[in-house]
This record gives sequence, structure tokens and C-alpha cells, in this order.
Amino acid sequence: MPHSNNNIWIHIVWSTKNKLPFFDKHILNYKVIPIIKKIGTEEEIQIDSINGYKDHIHCLLLLPTSYF
Repeated sequence: MPHSNNNIWIHIVWSTKNKLPFFDKHILNYKVIPIIKKIGTEEEIQIDSINGYKDHIHCLLLLPTSYF
């Protein structure tokens, strides 16, 4: 029986409205990133990396096969 392995990696970028510099390190590290990680855990989504800057956030995640 053939075996297949499916991986779907998704790179998501969130940006603030009008690229305004809203985030500082404290907001990113202690509020925004933990919320995104919590949602990923609840939805069984593996987050490989997450980081951000003053006006945007990057997230690289692996969707489980149950999503497709």
C-alpha cells in the first residue's frame, strides 16, 4: 500500500492599518504572540516560527492534514 506525506506550510503576515507603528516589544512578546500561540494550540496547528516588528507580524505554520 503506498504511503503519502502531505505538508502544507503557510506564511501569514498581519499588518497594522496604514502600516502605523503600533507594536512595541512588550505588546508583541507578552500579548500578541501568546494569543496567536494559544489559538494555534487550540486548533492543533503547529506554529514553526512567529515574530514581528512595529507594523507587522509574521507567522510560519504547518496545517494538519485534518484541515484539507
